[in-house]
Amino acid sequence: MSAAFLTIISCGQEKPVTPDDVIVDASQWDEDISVTIPDDVLEEGYYKDVMMDGGTYLTSRERLPACDSFDISLDFLMGERYPTSHADSIFQIQKFVGSEVDHNGFLMYPDGKPRYKVFYSCGGSSGSHGRCLGAAGRNAVRTFFRNGGSYQGSCAGAFLASVGSSGVVGDPSSTFYAIWPGHTTSSGLNTQTPTGMFIEPGSGLLNYFDFGGDMYVDSVRHHGGCYTVDLIPGTEVLARYDYPAKEMHQKASIWAWKNNRHSGRVICCGSHPEEVDGGERMELMGAMLMYSMDGRGVAEVKQVLHKGEQYIADKESTANDPLHAKIGDGQYHHFAVGIPSTAKNVRFRLEYFGDYEINVLAKRGTFAFENNADSKVVSNDNAKELLLESVEGGTWFFSVHNNSRPDSVIDEHGNVNYTGKTELLNGIAYRVSVSWE
Repeated sequence: MSAAFLTIISCGQEKPVTPDDVIVDASQWDEDISVTIPDDVLEEGYYKDVMMDGGTYLTSRERLPACDSFDISLDFLMGERYPTSHADSIFQIQKFVGSEVDHNGFLMYPDGKPRYKVFYSCGGSSGSHGRCLGAAGRNAVRTFFRNGGSYQGSCAGAFLASVGSSGVVGDPSSTFYAIWPGHTTSSGLNTQTPTGMFIEPGSGLLNYFDFGGDMYVDSVRHHGGCYTVDLIPGTEVLARYDYPAKEMHQKASIWAWKNNRHSGRVICCGSHPEEVDGGERMELMGAMLMYSMDGRGVAEVKQVLHKGEQYIADKESTANDPLHAKIGDGQYHHFAVGIPSTAKNVRFRLEYFGDYEINVLAKRGTFAFENNADSKVVSNDNAKELLLESVEGGTWFFSVHNNSRPDSVIDEHGNVNYTGKTELLNGIAYRVSVSWE
């Protein structure tokens, strides 16, 4: 694309978005142009890569060595392994479900889309943690997964992902996330015993490392973890146990499942490679994280816009109107437009209120992101226009990207608390429109 192809106009401060301002003049619409939307483009807009759950009844951690080594951004939640009061549980539920400060909960944006690429669950007591979250907390994890966020769990985290496990007494729906539709069973190996793992031929983990060329990882710590009882169709076996003295031998030790292109990918591991600082065991953890991130949901269009049409995003998550929800911190909202080849001076206009960097991006034929846009407007101006003086006709994608984020601090309990522009957690209202001559 030549430098003369486009002109960018950034306007000054303007009034905030209000529904009364919306005027749609359908008489201005040109003849409909066929719009083609790709269904294989991964979403790129997130607050961070990984949220690690070390909450109540789970092992608390402040770091994952694989994240440090492979430049994967991480947040974490810490709780009491054996809580002595309900305060810790209440705090945890508010983090998952929402609070006065963060109506959506930390896992999701106002429209229910995932705020992280991956939700990682540490080891511990799966039953106690699942029950402690309550139905609303478990449903938040399910929504996160269904709307495109991947899930990864070690040991207890693998149990939690299933629909149930042998030996668990009570109602499975009060314990498990049921985001992988199969059952687990305990290995019966309840000491801190290392096991080997055979990397399955064709395993997705081999996309990232060859594990010394022998497709084998030695001495992975095991402590009461699980394996699969039933390999539900669509389940990928990524690795198998090497422990001949137990029934677990050659059973799936790491497995993955993805419901559809819109959902995330579940990866379960019955053992504990997450704590190791180097070597093949850390590569094993890194490969699982990367395969989880690469299995996140695809980008989706908020609306196909027509000439002269305006779109308003001004709803809180509590309004239960995800189509018109505000944009979250780090999030993209995507729009597709069918533009005729005769169009001149195509203008995509964005308006919002407040001191935030919310950018406009455009690309022909596929979703527009900061790293691939044919054109963009990057500024803190509340009203801005992206102007394409002449275009090749067809499907154009315009994206609104909220590049602002609140500040965060670690409190005395090791948990992340937000400061500064905390209103970003509940999203920023905006409106957009497209027009041409």
